Amino acid sequence: MGSKKFLGWVASACVAVSMTAAAAEPQQARVYTFNVELDASGATVSATPTRDGSEAVTRQIQQELRGWVFRPAQQDGEPARTSTCLRVTAIPGEDGAAARILSATVGPAPQTLSNPVFPKAAQLRGHEGVVVLALDMDAQGRVQDVVVYDTVGEVNRAMANAAIAVARGWTFHPEQVEGASQAAKLLMPVCFVATEAVDACSWTGPEDQSFGRHTVLTLNSAARLESPLAYAGR
Repeated sequence: MGSKKFLGWVASACVAVSMTAAAAEPQQARVYTFNVELDASGATVSATPTRDGSEAVTRQIQQELRGWVFRPAQQDGEPARTSTCLRVTAIPGEDGAAARILSATVGPAPQTLSNPVFPKAAQLRGHEGVVVLALDMDAQGRVQDVVVYDTVGEVNRAMANAAIAVARGWTFHPEQVEGASQAAKLLMPVCFVATEAVDACSWTGPEDQSFGRHTVLTLNSAARLESPLAYAGR
């Protein structure tokens, strides 16, 4: 049990941070993040990658998202200019093959995330699992309230409490509508597992959709992704 480690949720924010696969392992899921600006008509003004835009998967996603349909926020009943963060989780293809897109979400992006300590007693007993947290974020990107939305696997109270405690210090980059920052409600997983397998931190969200360790699911996002991967704000 001493070899177990905590593998907390790691995400691309709307800054130059990304999830990378271990060099000696098969291709793992990665998060590709874009700053997206929508005008009041819903047209995509820009979708700028937050890291190296020359990477093949980034270029593939940029090309594909030209056909995706976004819906901007509403202000006083009318469509409004909206700034959001698009996070696409994909597994890079091998030998030049196209990447496999697993999910896409829009909404606030993590700014500072710290990992909780995996409770020692839970490790010694072989407990592993996922704590899915429901967060209330204010317009400044600070967590105002956090509760357990769901658990997967063998999660005990100490593990849930550790996840809740650390989440209170997380901060986010909020979406903006006509330049004004927006509050949001989010679902985020915290993984207490001993493997980096792609499916080691899967969980089921609203409408029985399956998500992985990289997902920040915004329940009331200002912008919406309508197609082809309409996961956000449903």
